[in-house]
Amino acid sequence: MSMNESAESLFPPLGNIEKVNGLDFHSLEMGMGASTAIFIHGASINLRDWVLANSPLTTSSYKSIYIDRPGFGYSRRDKTNWTAKKQAMQIRSFAQKNNIKKPVLVGHSWGSIVALEWASEYPDELLGVVSVSGVNMPYSKLVEWLALAGILEPAVEIYSSNIASIHFSSLIERFSQKVFTPQEIPKGYLQKVGVDLIRRDHTILANSEDLAQTAIALATLAEKYPRLTLPVEVIHGEEDVFVRASLHAYDFVTQLPNANLTILKGVGHMAHHADPYSVRSAIERILLI
Repeated sequence: MSMNESAESLFPPLGNIEKVNGLDFHSLEMGMGASTAIFIHGASINLRDWVLANSPLTTSSYKSIYIDRPGFGYSRRDKTNWTAKKQAMQIRSFAQKNNIKKPVLVGHSWGSIVALEWASEYPDELLGVVSVSGVNMPYSKLVEWLALAGILEPAVEIYSSNIASIHFSSLIERFSQKVFTPQEIPKGYLQKVGVDLIRRDHTILANSEDLAQTAIALATLAEKYPRLTLPVEVIHGEEDVFVRASLHAYDFVTQLPNANLTILKGVGHMAHHADPYSVRSAIERILLI
């Protein structure tokens, strides 16, 4: 049995797989409500991360739909260039196919880029966006230039090689500890989110492609922020060492006409796990507008 087959036998799909634009698309629907929130996960991981983060919430006033971004979990991407915008349009096609109207998009980390791409292209189709620990603002011009020149590709290749290596378990454990700091990793987290799914060839490739395009995607996206008038809720951990609140939260909201900022004291990058109630409150504020 190959590594890909082994991972998928251990961690089968949680929800429904359907064809969207000819490609497998995996989603899980939970809860009830007239309105819908679509949850978009960050780098490497899959929809299980959001499902686990929201598990303490026994009730909500909206329906929750968790999706795997193309290339992750059980959603596929083909060999074309899957920009953040293209991923957003694939999620949009899924929503249209299933008659999901006016959802709230909730994106964690890299997933925030995808949510903002949809919002910037078709804002009238959404009630609002919730960015949780979002990668929202362009990095320095130097980093943007390096990405354009392809100089970041070796670093991405090193990352990919490590993920696929025999030292995977210890590497991912250490990385997860840093991501959650100063919080502890939830008990059983790596197994509950199907960590071996990260090691599949196509997921490593998808994540590498996403990381390599980040600076360029944000440079283009940020130009549209001043015209983004729909409600945007920004939730960020003050102690996030991966995606600094100073740039991606405080500076970000100054670019938006209609933003609300929630800073979580003593919280790191995994803010949706540290305080899922803040995410629910943000969604409900948008639904009341």
